[in-house]
Amino acid sequence: LIMTKNMTRNHQHTPLALAIALAATLGAGSAQAVDFHGYFRTGISSSTNGDQQAWLPGKLGRFGNETEGWYDIALAQDVYKNEQGQVFGVYVNFDGDVALKRDWEPFDSGYKNGNVLQFSDMYATAKGFIPSAPEATIWAGKRGYEKRETQMLDYKPIGVAGNGAGVQGIKAGPGELSVAVLRKDADAVATGLTAVNELFNVNYFDVRYAKLPIFSDATVELIADYAMVNKTDSQEALEAAGTAYKAENAFIPTVILSKPLQNGFNETTIQATTKTFANNLVKLGYNETSFGVDNDYSDAKAFRIINTGEAYLSDKVIMSHAAVYAHGTDITPTTEKVNAFTLVARPAYIWNQNNKTALELGWFKQTNTVSGTDLEESGKKVTLAHVLTAGPSLLTMRPDFRFYTTYIKADKNEIDSWSFHDGKDHQISFGVQAEAWR
Repeated sequence: LIMTKNMTRNHQHTPLALAIALAATLGAGSAQAVDFHGYFRTGISSSTNGDQQAWLPGKLGRFGNETEGWYDIALAQDVYKNEQGQVFGVYVNFDGDVALKRDWEPFDSGYKNGNVLQFSDMYATAKGFIPSAPEATIWAGKRGYEKRETQMLDYKPIGVAGNGAGVQGIKAGPGELSVAVLRKDADAVATGLTAVNELFNVNYFDVRYAKLPIFSDATVELIADYAMVNKTDSQEALEAAGTAYKAENAFIPTVILSKPLQNGFNETTIQATTKTFANNLVKLGYNETSFGVDNDYSDAKAFRIINTGEAYLSDKVIMSHAAVYAHGTDITPTTEKVNAFTLVARPAYIWNQNNKTALELGWFKQTNTVSGTDLEESGKKVTLAHVLTAGPSLLTMRPDFRFYTTYIKADKNEIDSWSFHDGKDHQISFGVQAEAWR
C-alpha cells in the first residue's frame, strides 16, 4: 500500500469496493510487494466562538489554519520484469477530503456534507522500452502529473492533472527531459443570464528539463505548459455572439531554482504568464495551473516569485519560511491591477529528536484596483504549537502530532468580505492535529 500526497479538489464518486479489490489483487503476489510511504491529515479543532474557521491558508499559512482532513491512498505494483531491465507497472490513487465534523461522513455525501472521494490517478508505466533511452519511462492514463507544492501555503505553483500520456526521465545532456500531453477540459460560463452548458476541450502540452546544474550544488528546472483549446463550431458561435466568455490558448513558463543547505534547502520559483493563467497567479486562495473560462482574460498579464525553504539557525533552532510576491495587470476588463505579498515564517525550538515547539507567523496584503478603486485585503496569523514528531525537520519529517493555538485577525476584507462567526474580524482557535507523510 502506497499513500501519496496529491491534494486535488476535482472529484468523482467511485466505489470503495473497487479500491479494495485492486489492493487485494496487487498485494497478492507477496508480502514484500506491499510498500508504504504516505500522506494524511486529521484531528479535532474548535474556537472560543463556535467551530474553527480557516481563512486563506494560501496567504496566511496552513499551520493551525486547516479544518479539514485529507488523504491519499495509492496502489502500485510492477506487474512485469525481465532480465533486460524492462518493467511494466500500474498505479492507482484515490484521494479525498473529510470534513471532520460528524461521526458519519459517507464518501458519497459530496462537498455539502464535507466528504469527497475520487480516483486522481490511474495509469500504467513502461520503463526500458526505448532503445536510445532505456532509463526513460513511458506512461499513459489519468495522472496528477509531477505537481510542485508550496507546502506552507497550501497551493501548487504547478498543478497539471488529467488524462494523458508522456515520456519521463530522458537523459539529455547534464539534465533530464520529460514531455507529456494531458487533457484538462474547462467549463464555459455565461456572460449574462442565459445558461451555457458547454465544456471546452483543453489539452495541455508539458515540457520539462530538470536537474540542470548551474553552480556549486544548485540546480534548475525549466517547465513550459501550453494550454490549447480545441473548440467546436457551436462554441465559436457562442463566443462570437457574446453568450460565453472567449477561451484562448495560454502559456506559462516556470523556472525553479533549488539549492540544498546544511540539513535544509532553499527554492525559488519564477513564473510569468498571460491570459487565463495570469488570474491563477494573483487570485486569493488556492492557486494551481488551471484553465478558466469564467471571465474575459484576453488582456491579462502577471508574474509571481515564490521563495521557500528550511534552515538551521543554530543546533536547537530551525526555521522554515515562504515568501510570495505577485503582480498582475488587466486581469479582467474591470480589474486593472493586482499587487499581493505574503510572508510566513515558522521558527521552532528543538527540545530533542521527537519534541519541538513551533511558532508560525503569517502576514499578507493584497490590493486589487477595480474600476479605478483600490480594494484591500490583509490579515495576520500567529500559531503556537508543541509538536511530537519523527524528527527535527519542519517540512520533511513526519508524522507529527500538533497541539496548537491560533490567533487570526482580518485587518481588511474589501475583496472577499470575509468575517468569522457573528461578524467578528478575529478568531482564537485550538486543536490537535495529526499529519503523516513519509
